Amino acid sequence: MTIEPWADAQLSEDIPRLAQGGESETVEFKRELPKQVRDLAKEIAAFASSSGGRLLLGVADDGSIPGVENAHDPAVRDDLGRRIVGVCQIIDPPVRPQIGWTSANGLGVLVITVEKGSEPLYYVDSRAYIRHGTVYRPATASEVRAALTASMPGEAAEGPKNHPELSALADVLANVRRWSDTDSEMRSLKPWIEDWSADAEVYASKLRDLSVSDWAIESHVNERLEATAEKLDEVAQFRHYLGEGENFNDVCNSAGFAAAELMGSPRFQCNK
Repeated sequence: MTIEPWADAQLSEDIPRLAQGGESETVEFKRELPKQVRDLAKEIAAFASSSGGRLLLGVADDGSIPGVENAHDPAVRDDLGRRIVGVCQIIDPPVRPQIGWTSANGLGVLVITVEKGSEPLYYVDSRAYIRHGTVYRPATASEVRAALTASMPGEAAEGPKNHPELSALADVLANVRRWSDTDSEMRSLKPWIEDWSADAEVYASKLRDLSVSDWAIESHVNERLEATAEKLDEVAQFRHYLGEGENFNDVCNSAGFAAAELMGSPRFQCNK
């Protein structure tokens, strides 16, 4: 097997084995770069939210290796590398994968290696994505709660019953994210718009109750809880007029972003 000087020798030796092994929870094949870059961002976000993995660009679904067209051209390799870096900036928080090239008898394959992220979940367009078998998909509300709870030091060992504030907070934030992930046109229609406004008022009240708890004050998240409650107040108090659907979506998205930041905050932890 001839390995080009621009290719990683170890990766080049691994590619035939990975291709023959087929797609899995940690391996994804792409014949070519997706036309919709957000689809690639979702794939990468899902790997970061789950167990990490490798995305092989230039490998077909059946495991054959047609390679990346004109991979021998440095300009083509550089352009693809820049595009991958740009795609990763769409992800919230951004992901920084390792990008490497392999070659086998003149055929180039781009290998994107994604480590499991340090944050509980990774988002594209305010929606968390996870890897499930050989596909990526949006995380459900219960999966968001589970990821949030698992990220809290001491929570897994002690259990939710010893930290009722965390359990209550996980439930509120997961529901806020679920609402903010709802299709924008749907949440601007009756009866969903009234339901969302009513729920936002309830969630804001719950966050304020939590913000004055000993746990929140000791964990230094009380001010952030109050700030998120204020965002929910804007949703609950929004006055709906004809043609104001876009503005309502902005308010909803702002509340969703605040909830996402809380869920991913390194300060959001259980102090003993």
